[in-house]
Amino acid sequence: MPKTVFYASRKGEWDGQHINIPSLRIGAIPSRLDSVNLNTFEQMVTNMATASGMKIIARASEFPGEQTFLRTRRFRAQRRVVRIFQSLVQTIAGDYLLTIEIYAYSTDELQQAAASLQYMAISDEEP
Repeated sequence: MPKTVFYASRKGEWDGQHINIPSLRIGAIPSRLDSVNLNTFEQMVTNMATASGMKIIARASEFPGEQTFLRTRRFRAQRRVVRIFQSLVQTIAGDYLLTIEIYAYSTDELQQAAASLQYMAISDEEP
């Protein structure tokens, strides 16, 4: 299981095990991979969407920037009133596979948060 290494929500509520919307959670798991694979990521996302009852609204794709990210977007309607959108992103940082989850109430809010990844670089070097 990935270990939550970062969690933030607009209101500063919860802890990453329980989430508030909008929020961002980063999980890390040890990995021997040198890079992320688009086909493997797409298959994992499809399996996760099926298991959780979410609908994929954007195919998996590479997200260019300082760091190589793979990204997809999913959607779930709850109680026919509340809509939850999720962007799932993966990248390699040192010896870890990072999974970044962004939760929002709209695709605009989701896109705004995900756009910041274009400027993110992850390194295991000290500043």
